[in-house]
Amino acid sequence: MFGGDVDAMRRAVQHEDAQRSERQRRNVALLAEEVQRRADAEIAARLGEIERAQALRTDTFVVEQTRSYVLLVALAAALLLSALTFGVHRLVVRPVRRLRDATRRVAAGEPEVDLPHAAADEIGDLTRDFAAMLAQLRRSRAELQHLADNLE
Repeated sequence: MFGGDVDAMRRAVQHEDAQRSERQRRNVALLAEEVQRRADAEIAARLGEIERAQALRTDTFVVEQTRSYVLLVALAAALLLSALTFGVHRLVVRPVRRLRDATRRVAAGEPEVDLPHAAADEIGDLTRDFAAMLAQLRRSRAELQHLADNLE
């Protein structure tokens, strides 16, 4: 084929080497593109997994946070309601019960009763009015007793 022409053989070998080098360069470029494509796909898949996991954690956090807020609001409402109930009992129910007990004892014929302390509110006004009525009742009874004593 070359007939002993060394230069022709060299050129042929160099030509074949150049073609082989070009094929290898194209193969390396194709491999690099394929590796990059696969790496990008793997990165995208992992990022997708991370995003889904983060979305799930965010949803869970929001639910737990909402549950905590609802619990805190319920607790605050319960404490407020307890304080309000205690205040109403102390400022309204207890004085009304004491006044009621005093009226029952007076109605049963016991004129000497201790009335609850009269506060500066409507219940205090009622207590003061009842005390005035009781004082008038005592005076009337004393006057009737005095008249009865003078009849004899």
